[in-house]
Amino acid sequence: MSRETSIKIASVILFIHGFIELVGALLLLASISGFLSFYFQGTVGRTIFMAVLSAIFGSSRLIASYKIWLKKKWGHCFRYSIERSNDD
Repeated sequence: MSRETSIKIASVILFIHGFIELVGALLLLASISGFLSFYFQGTVGRTIFMAVLSAIFGSSRLIASYKIWLKKKWGHCFRYSIERSNDD
């Protein structure tokens, strides 16, 4: 497999991961105000924090995947820093 193909595959997988994370954040925010609010009684603040954090990480993954697709070197470093911050 060539380097070009590997970069494209990695970029698409990272994009899918970021998109799923953004959708999850939107579902968390919708569940607070909507039909699942009885599950989150007393934990609304923590749930909002999780949703915002998920949206931040999801959008940064989308940005990193786009920059990796364009073969920008800082996109790889940005992706690595995101992965390292999730390990903590």
